[in-house]
Amino acid sequence: MRKYLSIKQHLYLMLVILLVPPTILLAYSISERHRNETSSIYAKSLTLARTSVDNASSLLNEAHYILDGMIARPLIRALDPSRCDPILHDLRSWYREFANLSVIDRSGQVICNSASEVAQKLPNYSIRKWFRSATESKSFTIGEPIIGGTTNLWIVPLVQPMVDENANLMGFLSLTVNMARFKPSFVREEFPAGTEVSIIDSSGAYVARSVDTEAKNWLGQQSPIAHLLKMVLDTQGNAATSVRYQSEGGSEIVASFMGVQRSNWHVIAEIPMGAITTRARDVTIFNMAIVFFGFGGSNWRSDICDQENRTTDLFNCGHSSKADAWGQDGPRRGTGAN
Repeated sequence: MRKYLSIKQHLYLMLVILLVPPTILLAYSISERHRNETSSIYAKSLTLARTSVDNASSLLNEAHYILDGMIARPLIRALDPSRCDPILHDLRSWYREFANLSVIDRSGQVICNSASEVAQKLPNYSIRKWFRSATESKSFTIGEPIIGGTTNLWIVPLVQPMVDENANLMGFLSLTVNMARFKPSFVREEFPAGTEVSIIDSSGAYVARSVDTEAKNWLGQQSPIAHLLKMVLDTQGNAATSVRYQSEGGSEIVASFMGVQRSNWHVIAEIPMGAITTRARDVTIFNMAIVFFGFGGSNWRSDICDQENRTTDLFNCGHSSKADAWGQDGPRRGTGAN
């Protein structure tokens, strides 16, 4: 005896035929879109890191240019506190990024600078970490972020040792970066919300950040993301690297980082993945809801048809139900008296 499929089975089969292929295609489309958006985030992160490195390198190159030009001037090399070079006081008029230019003798005592007032006592920098490093290497040295002894500003000292013709150390020329003015910048409208750029030194301490909070809240402090910090500091050379990590709050973030040439600085550009993850989730939920309601509707319709015992005629089920309500010959009329 021939066995027929029930109405419910017919409907399920139709739904599988109608919904499965477009569902698979839609899933592939969502996956491909998510992959493309993720690739775009990685590309933007790398571009932002490289641009920020270029800006930091430009600042350091400018500092080298100033120091190399100044260090050859006779009044600078004289190291005479009674004959300070007048050009020192022109510095802040020319370069707003720099806070102070100091002539320092080999004991660490400041002889002249561009920021001090008349009769102001000048500091001695022999206790600073950069002093020992510059003394031993006799080469360009970048100090750690600190509050300036004369300016009382958050600064980073860029120090060039002065040597005589026999390579004997004479003193130092120190150019300090005003950290309030040195801030990584980018067009925020072109990046997802939460995008930030940081510059750290070889100890992992913040040198500069794009955040709007006051520098005193973070400058010179260690980055709190230990695993990311280790990856950045362990990376050799100046090649750009990208990683994906989870923040302390559980957010997925893409970070690109690279070193700044001729320095101990590293740039980190971070872009959150939250926006594209949320979009992919919302699209997936929406399409799952469509499939759910499709199966739910078919199940409801098949139950009605099964209750009417019309298990073999799928397409006439609704028509037959309507016919029962109206009667085979049309709408039923009232039976009142003529």
